[in-house]
Amino acid sequence: MSAVIGWIKEHLLLTIYSGVSTILILIVVLYLLLELPNKGNSNEDTIEQLISENEKVMDTDIVNEDEQKVLEKNEGKIVIELKGAIVHPGIYEVKSGDRVSDAITQAGGFLENADDRTINQALLVTDQMMIYIPEKGEEVIEESYTDVPTTEENKRKININQAEQAELIELHGIGQAKAQAIIDYREENGVFKSLEDIKNVSGIGDIIFENIKDSIMVD
Repeated sequence: MSAVIGWIKEHLLLTIYSGVSTILILIVVLYLLLELPNKGNSNEDTIEQLISENEKVMDTDIVNEDEQKVLEKNEGKIVIELKGAIVHPGIYEVKSGDRVSDAITQAGGFLENADDRTINQALLVTDQMMIYIPEKGEEVIEESYTDVPTTEENKRKININQAEQAELIELHGIGQAKAQAIIDYREENGVFKSLEDIKNVSGIGDIIFENIKDSIMVD
């Protein structure tokens, strides 16, 4: 009898161990089934993120390359202005190392009435330079070009209704004779009512007016 009871106990424990082992195996299998898809998705997300970041880096490289090309394109170029007795006055873009003669050629050359005696055509051009070509018989300052940087002091305007001769000759293209003519006109005809009225002064035409209009005032 005791042998039978012992056999039952032995097999019962074996059955219990088997059942517990089976449950544990099922739990492990279920866990793996649930986790593996998530890990797959995580790997896919990581790959997509790496691809996206790589594309951003490539885009940045392309932008930097484009900016470098623009800088290289603009390198060595100079912007100047040509005025006066020249075929095509205006703003021109020239190369570093060009001379005044090159700029004049680019603008079509001199007009027939141009006076080039005060122009140093061998001068190297610089950025923001203004070159003025006078007409024959026109009174001009010693040099007809300037590359002086614009400053607040340079922006000071001269009141042509009050300025004396010493101030008026500071204007581009206005010498002592024209400065005195401005004063004489003012004394004979009254004050200038507009900037354009200064063209009524003998010897001051459209060319000189274009050069001084931004530097004068009538208030």
